[in-house]
This record gives sequence, structure tokens and C-alpha cells, in this order.
Amino acid sequence: MGFDLCSLLFGEGCYVSLDVAERYGRPCTMSPLMLDGDEELADGNRLCAMADMWESSCLSRGGITTEACDALIDVYAAIGVADASAHVAKRACFSCLSLLLDFNPGNFGAIRKIDTDAWRAAPIFDYDGAFGFPLNGVSISYLCENPLLVELFCANRFSFLKPYWDWSWFDLRTLDGFEDVIMAVYASCRSLPPVFAELIAHLFVAQRDYVSKVASDERM
Repeated sequence: MGFDLCSLLFGEGCYVSLDVAERYGRPCTMSPLMLDGDEELADGNRLCAMADMWESSCLSRGGITTEACDALIDVYAAIGVADASAHVAKRACFSCLSLLLDFNPGNFGAIRKIDTDAWRAAPIFDYDGAFGFPLNGVSISYLCENPLLVELFCANRFSFLKPYWDWSWFDLRTLDGFEDVIMAVYASCRSLPPVFAELIAHLFVAQRDYVSKVASDERM
């Protein structure tokens, strides 16, 4: 579902499908197709060091917030990434829609073309936690039994988007009906209660409305 959402929002050619691999006993998303033969990936730790922003930025804390996104825009701009604000808005939008909190420096980066030293923002990667619930240690049964609490948590935690970022790429119509995709995918997971699919789909619809209002600079 994460790749499907990326494709809808950003186009088929912009974000590559990622394989799920195991690292340190946990699943993670990886892609050998992300780089061309003459390119290299620099993760967030290296980028912050290059931009001399590691000590002053809030990116090292691992949480996705307005401050972290603003800092990442500055980091990308400092190394010459084009459309830094639009790319960070895309990443933040994806996180809000997919209920993904994971924003540590190993989960974002930029790609350098070795012969020209030109930089571009890396595709969204390491999103295996998307469309779950962003809180470790909470059982699915508890979530399903307390949907209002879940909704309030998500409405608070995923409300950090800003209209001053570049939203020129955003088209809400591409997300029409994606809640049905969520329902269909979770329906095939027989170990999950049907109400969990309904909960995640409902949260997606709420976040879609929120993103649309921010992107169109409507005051809530």
C-alpha cells in the first residue's frame, strides 16, 4: 500500500518499488533499484554533517514534526537539492496519510551523481510501518476497542503540515477511493479483525481531508 500511495501522489516514475528485507531481526524496506551505477546515497546523518546543521537541527531526534521538516528543507537547500520544499512536503504528506511516525536520519537522504556532484532528493524509503498504528506495544484488539482514542491521537500527532511549504504538486483527486484499497488489502489478512481495516481506512480519510485543507491553505 505504501508504494501504491507513492505512485498515486508522485507519479509512477518518481518512486520505486522497494523490497522487504530483514535487518537486525526486523523487517525493513530496501531497494537496489534506487541508484544508477554512477550514483551514491547519503543518509540523513551525512547530510546534516555536510550542511553543518547536525548540532543545531532537530532531525537527530527521530520524530517527524514541523521543525524537523523545516530543518530538512534547509539541509537539502544547503547541498543544492532542487525543489527542497516540495520534496519535504511530499515526504510529510506521505507520513500523515499513512500514519508513519518513523523519521530518523537513516530513513531519508539524498543521492549524489558522482561525476557531476549534483544532488537530488532520495525517494521515500523504509516505510514498512505505513498504514499500521504508530505506537509500539499497543495491541490491535485495544485499538479496535478504542477507536475514538486512536482518532484523537492521530489527529494530534499528524497535524504538523504547513501551507508555506511547496504544495504545487498536490492533487487531491488522485486519492479518491484509496480507502477502498486499504480495506481490500487488510481484508486479505485473515489474522486481523475486520474492524481494524475499517479503522485504518477511516483514519486515512480524516488525514486526506486535513492534507487537502493545508495544501489549499484553508484555515481550520
